[in-house]
Amino acid sequence: MIDGTEQRIQRPQDPEAQRQHSSGRRKTHTRKIVLAVDHQGHIRGASFSAPGSQHDLRLAVESGMIRQIPESMMGIGEAGFDGLQNDDPDRSIRTPHKARRNPPGLPDPKRAHQELASMRRGVEHPIGGWKRFRILSSVFRHMRALYDTVFLAVVGIVNFRMDRRGRKAESVAGSALPPQRVERPPNRKNYCAKSLMGYFWI
Repeated sequence: MIDGTEQRIQRPQDPEAQRQHSSGRRKTHTRKIVLAVDHQGHIRGASFSAPGSQHDLRLAVESGMIRQIPESMMGIGEAGFDGLQNDDPDRSIRTPHKARRNPPGLPDPKRAHQELASMRRGVEHPIGGWKRFRILSSVFRHMRALYDTVFLAVVGIVNFRMDRRGRKAESVAGSALPPQRVERPPNRKNYCAKSLMGYFWI
């Protein structure tokens, strides 16, 4: 799944930078990134950040993120990525059909849009995962040059947590005995040490 996300930043002092970062969708100044998320919710690719005035389609093409997707896999994007398949015809990319004068003949366009929407639902969960971090949910008040580094660091933490949660679910499902409740130790330092060693409270 391919999707773009924006985050509000502090208003730049330079008038030219203000115009570049002005987002018509958010009605404020933002930075934008385009993401590629697999069916399990892991973030597999991300473009470099760009001013909020830049279109998602243009950012996906200029960053070369689409070329990182294997040709054997199908990409699914929102209506804003319509035309992305023309830039790289070797890859299969599906997007909702926009209203055109000569629309393509579809047997049931409404059902096709519903299927795409249900498949794209998986991209919203990773977005909600990294927006739990305040540095990516509130106004970004650091230098804009650090935005990509901060964003990728949070993405790495979110992917790590999802991998750990998946391994824990597989171990519980494969065990014959049901998971037992572990009593919390009275010493807080001991609790932190055991948490780091891999003991999790159920």
